[in-house]
Amino acid sequence: MVVVVVVMIVYRIVIRVLCPLWNMLVLPVLPIAFTVLLLILFLVIWLAVLTVMLMLMVVVMMMVGAVMMVVVMASVADPLFVFLHHIFHLLLSVFRWGSVGQPLATIHASGCLDVAMVLHSAVVVVMVDVLGSFRFTPQVPFFFLSMSLISILLLHLG
Repeated sequence: MVVVVVVMIVYRIVIRVLCPLWNMLVLPVLPIAFTVLLLILFLVIWLAVLTVMLMLMVVVMMMVGAVMMVVVMASVADPLFVFLHHIFHLLLSVFRWGSVGQPLATIHASGCLDVAMVLHSAVVVVMVDVLGSFRFTPQVPFFFLSMSLISILLLHLG
């Protein structure tokens, strides 16, 4: 019986004292707290989206930079290709390379392509070493090398 009386007294104190305090202090703050939580959530999502967009932009810029480097190196290496092409012609005319029955044009085409591939790849590797201060990732030289090989194929197919 005493416990019931104590519970009733505590209940009346809670209802009479704490409910007005709840109504005066907590309820007006709830919309503000909810708005702040929504703003924090929006800010976190916005920053995450910006971070992903920035990372994608960096990746795209690295790819564009790689393609531009290959294009620039191809234009720089073209006079070297022409020079080696003429040297190869001279060597073919002097030494008459090739086995009996093998067309001279086949040797010429494969030799020029081999020289171009070696030169182009070497130029790319040297340029990557020169620009090694960027140090993006260990995979970047392989990316540049693969781009150079693709550009070689495009140069010789076009």
